[in-house]
Amino acid sequence: MSEEKPTKPAEIFASMPAGMNAEKAQGINATFQFELEGPDGGQWAVQITDGRCSVMEGVADQPTVTIKMSDKDFVALAVGQLQATPAFLMGKIRVYGDYVLATKLPVLFED
Repeated sequence: MSEEKPTKPAEIFASMPAGMNAEKAQGINATFQFELEGPDGGQWAVQITDGRCSVMEGVADQPTVTIKMSDKDFVALAVGQLQATPAFLMGKIRVYGDYVLATKLPVLFED
């Protein structure tokens, strides 16, 4: 029986601390602010500190990177139905702050 994929951003954010690859996150100290538009949207801050991940709903004081996108595109990205680079080039993902750091985020949560 296959594992059901999450369908809402809140479910994905809740699973992020357990799903992060701690080895790949060593040495990264950053706050990723997500601003998602749409009926299941909202704001979440993902804090990565030396191999540990914590998530809070709301807005971080001084995020390192802010990522804006639709709730549907975020879910599609998280479950592998949307690739980050083409989505960024099509304007579906907007990144403010440390763009290079933002490109490392998907690698931290690879299976």
